[in-house]
Amino acid sequence: MFRNNPNIPKPTPKIPGLSPAQQAEEAILAKAKELNLGGPHQDSPEPRQTPAPRSDGYWQRFEQGWVYWTPKTGAHWVTGAIFAKWAEMGWEQGFLGFPLTDETPTPDNVGRYNHFEGGSIYWTPETGAHEVHGAIRDLWAKLGWEQSPLGYPTTDETPTSDSVGRYNKFQHGAINWDPKTGAQEVVTAPQEPPKAVTQEVAATQEEKAKAVAQEKVSLTPEQPEAVAQEEVPVAPEQPQTTTPETVKTPQSQPETVAQQDVTAPEEQPQTAQQVVPAANPSEPYVPGPSIRIDFEGTHTISVPAGAAASTPGTAEPVAPYVAAPPVRIDFEGTHTISAPAEPVAPYVAAPPVRIDFEGSHRIS
Repeated sequence: MFRNNPNIPKPTPKIPGLSPAQQAEEAILAKAKELNLGGPHQDSPEPRQTPAPRSDGYWQRFEQGWVYWTPKTGAHWVTGAIFAKWAEMGWEQGFLGFPLTDETPTPDNVGRYNHFEGGSIYWTPETGAHEVHGAIRDLWAKLGWEQSPLGYPTTDETPTSDSVGRYNKFQHGAINWDPKTGAQEVVTAPQEPPKAVTQEVAATQEEKAKAVAQEKVSLTPEQPEAVAQEEVPVAPEQPQTTTPETVKTPQSQPETVAQQDVTAPEEQPQTAQQVVPAANPSEPYVPGPSIRIDFEGTHTISVPAGAAASTPGTAEPVAPYVAAPPVRIDFEGTHTISAPAEPVAPYVAAPPVRIDFEGSHRIS
């Protein structure tokens, strides 16, 4: 069984008056000229007869391969890895016999093949050259040759371990044969070309890589501090803090006496509450970023009973700073609170300062 190939031989017509050797020489030279095989090789400057028991053939080597001829098969070209495999199998003296076709590209332009009297040899860059013959080749041909789900052969026909059956392995399976069941194919891999599968996997990996890269995107210019410094207050119009703040008086009154816990007016319950330092005097003071508060209008400042207060007009510094209970400030009117652009220096305890109040103030 052979595929539709224009190189399938026809018996060479006998030319009256020419001996078999002369007929062989004309046919071999004509084939070499047809395929541009170059001049005769120095190993065989003229056709040579094949030895017995297949002495009905002639062969000659050229620069681009060998041409074999018999009156029955005609002249055909064999070369490269296919010729090497044919030589391994015994040339024309083996079960494959003489070539029936020239070396020919497969329809998918991936491999090449030669048909012989007793079988075929197929070659690809990936699989190399392998012979297929008998019932196994017949079934493979019926399935579609190398375009079948099995693909190209990857082994020669090989006896099974029990020496009863025989098999050929293919790219995507095998064909097994034994005297009882005959030839049976076994497909063990999908029909899709491996290259297509590789591209799909690569695309999936690329999508995963993009997803991971997006998770590691650096800060955007619009939100530099919201991501980088989660513990820093947000925009000035929303004065939220997470650490104690030192409340400053207007420019004429730059410093305060004690840590302040700024609370929001009742009509604005959404203003963030501040974390007040512990009242235990033994715990060290932990400074936080200072904020500026500009007061407008009338303010009422009350000091809880028992809280320490500074002495107006004191000329000498009093005792070092000791953490005291928080002081409550009730704001009335409109107030502007702004945080410094950069963190201020850490708080260092200093002597109390004098604050002269103007206007009407009630301290209890």
